[in-house]
Amino acid sequence: RLMARLWPYVRPRLRTFLGAGALLLLSVAGELAAPLVLRRVIDVSIPRSSIGEIVLLSGLFAGLFGLVMVLSYLQVVMATRIGLSVVRDVKSGVFSHMLTLSRSFFDRHPTGRLMARVESDGEKIRMLFSEVSMALLRSLALVLGTLAVMAATDLRITGAVLVLIVPVALLTVPVLRYMRTLYGRLRSAFARVSSVVAEYVRSIPVLQVFGAAGTAAEKLHRAGEEYVRREVRAMGWEYTFWSFLGSCEIVAVAVILFAGRGGLASGVLTA
Repeated sequence: RLMARLWPYVRPRLRTFLGAGALLLLSVAGELAAPLVLRRVIDVSIPRSSIGEIVLLSGLFAGLFGLVMVLSYLQVVMATRIGLSVVRDVKSGVFSHMLTLSRSFFDRHPTGRLMARVESDGEKIRMLFSEVSMALLRSLALVLGTLAVMAATDLRITGAVLVLIVPVALLTVPVLRYMRTLYGRLRSAFARVSSVVAEYVRSIPVLQVFGAAGTAAEKLHRAGEEYVRREVRAMGWEYTFWSFLGSCEIVAVAVILFAGRGGLASGVLTA
């Protein structure tokens, strides 16, 4: 739904977006090729004691790494430019729209909350185009490419890894939905803090005259405490979730070593 509403902003930059995606896919191909070069070194070159081949393949391995870095850099530059230009147009459009709204609208919506909508939410849109979208594409391409290389190498071990991946993937969906709810509440708390700050900063002389500075500080303190409480909860879930995925990676390596022991002992599978 979000992408459908943002499409008018993306369409003029579609060619650049596709170019960034193509560079990303090329960098993923380089990442997938590098371990295959390393496999040749370990399985063939070292047992043969072929120094020349080891040096040649080592140079190829380093060259692939350098190429991936260059492609990734160019992709990040292109994606960042897209994100900045999109968010510029979005903020400009939102601000122009605000200029047409009635006084009653601004009576119902505090200035700080509107500023948070333009600035904070606008920054999230920039991240969506310059970071998040490319990270999603890269992750999808890397997972599919890795599974393809694994299946071509040994289908049985790949099946053992998939048995581990499926329940983790099914668990991930509800956790991410809950985390999205938590971050939605966090954004609301941030908007309240911004609203209180904007309201009272403009009114400091009046607060001083009526001796209400303490009341304003207390209100800001309560809003800040609510924001911190929600951020701690959201970040706690996020770090727990990613730590869990990191531990699953270790388990996956253990599964691969265990599932491959028979093939290695019989000579069907190389180191």
